[in-house]
Amino acid sequence: MATIKPIVGTWFLLFWDYNPTGRCQDIRYDHWEPVVRNYTEAHWDAFMEDLASIGQKYLVLVCSFSGPRGRTCVYPSQVAENVVKLGCEDALEAVFTAADHHGLKIFATNDFYNSVELDDAFDEACISARNIILDELNTRYGHHESFYGWYLSKESYLCPYFKEDFIRYVNESAAVMRRIKPEAKILIAPYGTRLARFDDTMVDQLKRLDCDIIAYQDCVGCLANTINESQAAFANLRKAHDAAGRAALWADVETFDWDNGENRHDSRLISTSWDRLKSQLAAVSPYVDEILVFSFQGLLTNPNSIAYCGYEESARLYGEYTAWLKDNYPEMLK
Repeated sequence: MATIKPIVGTWFLLFWDYNPTGRCQDIRYDHWEPVVRNYTEAHWDAFMEDLASIGQKYLVLVCSFSGPRGRTCVYPSQVAENVVKLGCEDALEAVFTAADHHGLKIFATNDFYNSVELDDAFDEACISARNIILDELNTRYGHHESFYGWYLSKESYLCPYFKEDFIRYVNESAAVMRRIKPEAKILIAPYGTRLARFDDTMVDQLKRLDCDIIAYQDCVGCLANTINESQAAFANLRKAHDAAGRAALWADVETFDWDNGENRHDSRLISTSWDRLKSQLAAVSPYVDEILVFSFQGLLTNPNSIAYCGYEESARLYGEYTAWLKDNYPEMLK
């Protein structure tokens, strides 16, 4: 049996406030987002300690902005209307300081300034704002050892290839990112993974994408892939990445189910079963360099920590995963 790789990183939220007109109320993160909003510096330090204690290396920030046209930001940006009220004066400073303390690496992001969608990627006002945000983030937090890279949070759907507009968005953004912080790694996380192909078109696109890491969503939690489809897709992606010889191939494994059984914004994310998560890890492990998840926060959390968030099932999944780690990767436990 092939070795199952452990999880080494996670996406995380500081806040979420994205409810565009015409959509249902977005409550997906309601089991933990209200708690996280009130985190103090001590909570963020405990959160980082919890992750480091089970061998985590990487954290990916979901967003620094939320709402149309930069309505709300986590720090006082010149392109934001408001600063979100959080439990500490500068939550990002608390996050980076805590990550420094515990030896973790963070991918920061300059979105969602206006929309989570790609349709505003070439709007001149949005481009200008996103570039200003990059400068601001680097100026405010770039001195931290834990500031490891950038996450381009506008996602692309493989159908079965990347949209050319997405490649343009990545490459134009990367040009600015590499000027501002040349040593920083650039991460993207596409979905639609079930349709991934290994052919000349896919290899050519991978050669043209200016990013260092592609962490494809396994889409099992989103109900778009079965375990077997995930395995087949990542097998194709491994061959395509090897042929392209450019970006590292990672996985973004989904640790959630839905409380009403449907992938909808008005359904809360809940922790999946350990059997399903273990099967997801097994499906991608032969093909990827590293495994990240969406997410530990709220779905797989330490019940004995002051940073505990979510609900009782997140403690259950945390216990099951750490028991597996103890048996298979005891060196990761601190």
